[in-house]
Amino acid sequence: MRPRPSPRPLNSAFGKCVSDPDAESCGRMYYLKAIRTGSYPRSRALQHFQSCIPKLALVVLLFLSVIGLSPVAIFGEDTSAVGTQSGDGDVAKQLSFVLVFVVIAAHTAVTGGLRQLLQVPLPFCVLLGWCWISLLWAINPDVALRRVMLTTMVMLSLTYAVRGLPARTVIGLIIGCFAVILVADWVSIALLDFAVQQPTEVAKELAGDWRGLHNHKNEAGAFCAICCILFLHASYQMRSFFCGPLLLIAAAVFLFMTKSKTSGGFVLVAMAIGAMTSLCYNNPVFRKVVLSALAIGALLAISLVDIYYDSLFAIFDDPAAFTGRSQIWPILVDYISDHPLLGSGYGSFWSVGDASPIFVYGSGWLTKIFQAHNGYLELAVQTGLIGLALALAVLVARPLILLFSAPLHRQTSRWLICSILAFGCLHDLLESSLLDRANLTWVIMVIMYCLLADARIRARAATSRFMGLPGRQLDALRHRPSRRPSVPA
Repeated sequence: MRPRPSPRPLNSAFGKCVSDPDAESCGRMYYLKAIRTGSYPRSRALQHFQSCIPKLALVVLLFLSVIGLSPVAIFGEDTSAVGTQSGDGDVAKQLSFVLVFVVIAAHTAVTGGLRQLLQVPLPFCVLLGWCWISLLWAINPDVALRRVMLTTMVMLSLTYAVRGLPARTVIGLIIGCFAVILVADWVSIALLDFAVQQPTEVAKELAGDWRGLHNHKNEAGAFCAICCILFLHASYQMRSFFCGPLLLIAAAVFLFMTKSKTSGGFVLVAMAIGAMTSLCYNNPVFRKVVLSALAIGALLAISLVDIYYDSLFAIFDDPAAFTGRSQIWPILVDYISDHPLLGSGYGSFWSVGDASPIFVYGSGWLTKIFQAHNGYLELAVQTGLIGLALALAVLVARPLILLFSAPLHRQTSRWLICSILAFGCLHDLLESSLLDRANLTWVIMVIMYCLLADARIRARAATSRFMGLPGRQLDALRHRPSRRPSVPA
């Protein structure tokens, strides 16, 4: 047996040999310097607690964005409309988001340093920067400031939480939270009357549509559509062959019962776009075919619009078309034509009191709504055509280019990220969620943008490490034999 080495009389805190008999004083000085430099070993309990903070923050943010603090099915009123005309909003929900932001920001600063707080994806900086600049000409700066602060805190909280977790953990947490909420929705249908739209509510034509714990059947439809994408991914990618298909069927049936045509139609298109993206990256020839088909399809669509312009104009001119949305959009187009570049300022068009432009450009029931039912018109109205162009470049064009052609980390699911982002972009043709603070669809899109940015960074880091090897090591890696055992003849 080898003899145990005698302890070295080295004090690593001071870097020199010591033989001080006052061991207690020496140890105290060592730990004082260790605490000051941050080099002392942390206990396992503390490490476990710190690793749980991003998970807890992400779960809380998801539950707040999906059902909030006062679900309609339980409290019997649509809390999403509280304070909409004055711009006050749900104070308890806003304070909850502030608390989550403070906790996750403090965790990021303690574990990674203050510089980690500034490491935000550049696209988010561009969008948020323009929203903050738009406060200079906002119609109601006080309300606009509160709204842009909430949007910023939600996006930063999601960025810090996702960056502190592996991608598989993030996807697993989202799937778990959505599974719990979906089961709660089904239970609420069986037990609570207000889980179904009631004929006594303002929108009597929606009576009988399911909404579960959500404020509106359209919100429930978007939630179920995203559930379908997530549970399909769980069934295939995560090999969940029992729970995944059961949850997928439950989400599809609930989506059908919400009668949300927007979400039901766009989710299928989004899944197809996601599959096409994966095929295009793995097959360059197929990518060229798809891009050529898209170019031809765009030219054909422009030609058809020119030929059938009168028929299409008659559809949009019909007050009942798109469940009344066709009456909202001309008002927004008129406002954009009067304020093309800058708009009204972020968060300063709807629900800002008597100064709201909707009272000037609209009348009747149009003055009681608080969204455009089109995310792109919403951005153009609030941030101008400049803001809309930035959003299209950052939220649509850049992710699509990365997903189609850029190398990502090997554990990244292109289909999942592209399907959810495509659903969000399509969903905003008839609903408003882009840059909408804590909207469910926007929150999930922000998480996917963070995962995409992280996958791109990891892929570049892996490539840099690989290309930085000496020539002999590169040749050895390229020509190393396969690890599979040889099969005897």
